[in-house]
Amino acid sequence: MRSSSAFDKLLERLVGGLLLFSVAWLTFWFAGVNPRESGVGFAAIGAAWIVWTLRMWVEPTHRFLLPPVTWAVAIFSRAEACAAGNTLEMAPGFAVLVEGGGYSNVWLETQPMGGAMYGVRNLTLAVNNQLVFVRTQRADGRLPGMVTSAGGGSGVVHPTYSYPGNANL
Repeated sequence: MRSSSAFDKLLERLVGGLLLFSVAWLTFWFAGVNPRESGVGFAAIGAAWIVWTLRMWVEPTHRFLLPPVTWAVAIFSRAEACAAGNTLEMAPGFAVLVEGGGYSNVWLETQPMGGAMYGVRNLTLAVNNQLVFVRTQRADGRLPGMVTSAGGGSGVVHPTYSYPGNANL
């Protein structure tokens, strides 16, 4: 029984490690952009499922709990829902990905890249995150640091070219 318990702990750690690897691989390192890289992450999730099933077979006294793979799926689904909730319609048919976390504006230092990373899920949003700055560029070539919307998708946007204390000079 003791060796079975040690083997069970090893399998449990292996499942956790595979899931941690898949979450890190899919979200932090490659963002699941290419099919090959996504395949590696999903293969790790599949391997975790197989190891978890093996663990249930080796130690049948375990209660049947939701498999650890469902935790990763639930977390990924929640992250997808949060990302989808960070869209703002600045004009009819012109939605952008906003900063999130309570910031409902588009910032030059983060949102063009945020849109590009989200482009595998919604290419139009990625392009709009670039165009919102290009279309509000001043005649002298300066890009706004932040673009806000008047709300309601009215199409009225307010570009800010410098910090408020500098009177947008």
